[in-house]
Amino acid sequence: MTNRLLCLTAIWGPVVYFLQHRKNEETLRKAHGELEARVEERTHELALVNQTLLQEISERRETERSLRESETSLRASQAELQDSRARHAKATEVEVELICEEELISLSIRDNGVGFDLGHIAQSCPRLGLLSMKERVPLVDGRLDVVTAPGQGTHLEVQVPLQGAPHA
Repeated sequence: MTNRLLCLTAIWGPVVYFLQHRKNEETLRKAHGELEARVEERTHELALVNQTLLQEISERRETERSLRESETSLRASQAELQDSRARHAKATEVEVELICEEELISLSIRDNGVGFDLGHIAQSCPRLGLLSMKERVPLVDGRLDVVTAPGQGTHLEVQVPLQGAPHA
């Protein structure tokens, strides 16, 4: 019986080993296929996230550029207004207000100076400061409003929209 058992083991041992090896290879191929599918899916997800991040970076850069342009325009307008007040307004009080909202920056400057006739100035001899502001503000899609009358002081308001995303 020992000889017979040895013969059976010698014959069936390699067969069992071969079958087990084949089963392990199938399991390994299946796991490899699943892993490849998961890697491909995750790579696609990461590519989409990367694309979204690149778009957000581009939007942020555009917003920053727009803010720099708006800031430059507002600073130049404020400088023109201060210069104009010093030369013409004879104001004893000046109120400056800068408001940053979600999508708009407003600069409001009001004084108690001598004021002027806006219609007369526009027709006869436009002041360079006012003309400069009227040209500069629309370049950043802004709006300039001037309210004044002789003896009533002057109120100028510059509004510049913030293009792109909301700011901090």
